[in-house]
Amino acid sequence: MKTKIGKYKMKLFLITLLFSTICLAQISDDPSQFCNENQCTENMQRISDNYTVGNANFAQEKLSAYSGTCYHLNPLYNPEDKHYGVMTFENNGAEFLNNGYWGFFFNENPYDGISAEDVKKDVDSKHSPGYGEIFDDHTELGYISESSNINYWFKSSPDLNQLYAIGRWLGSKVDYSNEQFMFCELMRH
Repeated sequence: MKTKIGKYKMKLFLITLLFSTICLAQISDDPSQFCNENQCTENMQRISDNYTVGNANFAQEKLSAYSGTCYHLNPLYNPEDKHYGVMTFENNGAEFLNNGYWGFFFNENPYDGISAEDVKKDVDSKHSPGYGEIFDDHTELGYISESSNINYWFKSSPDLNQLYAIGRWLGSKVDYSNEQFMFCELMRH
């Protein structure tokens, strides 16, 4: 009798473990894997590939600003549509501040040709900066609330001229897909 119960418990444990592993495998915290798990476009895959070989050296600068093209993988937008984003980063030694926003359906990059200082003034007038975290090879910015979890990962090219941003939104108050992604290639100001 003891052996049969033991076998059933072991089977139940293995099934539970297998199911848990499958569920956890659906959501990766490695943004370079998001295209492997989803239907990315060629532009999204290129940005993801560049992100993979990037670094976090841009985060050591006192002030940097980047803007450029973004592509969104969610049911509301055509994944081929080009959108624009802007990000500023300020490292004052004690804090690593990030600020920015994502613009939809601009005809062109509204920040093209503007200095990093002017970009920062404009962005800071619209939004409060968040506190980012610097890791060895990337930086992260996250917003967690009752209804959603939003994460951004950033790496720059070795020459610091491009910034690769990948974002993931989990959960939402509105009725559409639970998981959404953003892939951006931003140019330095």
